[in-house]
Amino acid sequence: MPIETQEPSHGARRWWLRVGRIAAIVIFLLVVCGVAIVATAVLTGDWQATPIVSGSMVPKLPIGSIAVSQREPLNDLRVGDIAELHPPFSRQVTYVHEIIRLHHRDGKVIVKTKGIANPIPDPWTVVVTSSHVYLVRGEIPYVGYVVSWVRTRGGHETVLVGAGLFAMLLVTLTLRDVIIDRRRDHEAASVTPDDVAAPPTT
Repeated sequence: MPIETQEPSHGARRWWLRVGRIAAIVIFLLVVCGVAIVATAVLTGDWQATPIVSGSMVPKLPIGSIAVSQREPLNDLRVGDIAELHPPFSRQVTYVHEIIRLHHRDGKVIVKTKGIANPIPDPWTVVVTSSHVYLVRGEIPYVGYVVSWVRTRGGHETVLVGAGLFAMLLVTLTLRDVIIDRRRDHEAASVTPDDVAAPPTT
């Protein structure tokens, strides 16, 4: 005997679609809030997020990950810390390596660094003159590829356009459901007893 399957009603399908859209809106808003919080922390200078593009810190910091660093007083810097520093030949370059030697001279901190996967220390010595330093507190795997792409002009514009279109789509679908529901409520309220067909008599 064949088993009859009952398909979900139109109302049930609409309910699940509405739940899905609401969930998508909530997720979108949470992502936006998360990005805003991270951006605020980075803009205020309390935290930094640096993509890892080389294997010098594997396995501690894999290629393609993000090094999450917190701003700390320079006096807190210790041997064994992983810090974000600038090599002496360029202030525009940031590298993330381990502190292997440290000493103070004339009010300045002089450090020697090394990538934990590298066989030898870095060929330079860094003189830290600022009052703070960024120390790595954790890493987020794989996100570095995305961040590196987003930082490009094309990636930045694509993310902004995509986020705007997604938000407009969610708003449009939600407004459409509201309009349809109100129209149906209005049509149901306008039905009179004369419009309802009497049941057939036998």
